Amino acid sequence: MPSPYPLQESNPYSYEFVTDQLIHYAIYFVDYGFMFEAYPQFSKNVFMFNMDVINGNPENAMLDERIGVTMVQVFKRF
Repeated sequence: MPSPYPLQESNPYSYEFVTDQLIHYAIYFVDYGFMFEAYPQFSKNVFMFNMDVINGNPENAMLDERIGVTMVQVFKRF
């Protein structure tokens, strides 16, 4: 299995990395607990996951397995 790309942690909810094809990605989580205020036992654990391209063309990385491995690494840290 390929190794993940090195991650730069902006804060516990936000990470960035750059691929070998020089595509810069941001991966981050947004607290969505407010959507479940009626269920306080769950609301503190509800987050939305996002992955955005900051710079570069993601079509150039369609077969880059390291991107998926890096995403799994972020979930493990989270």
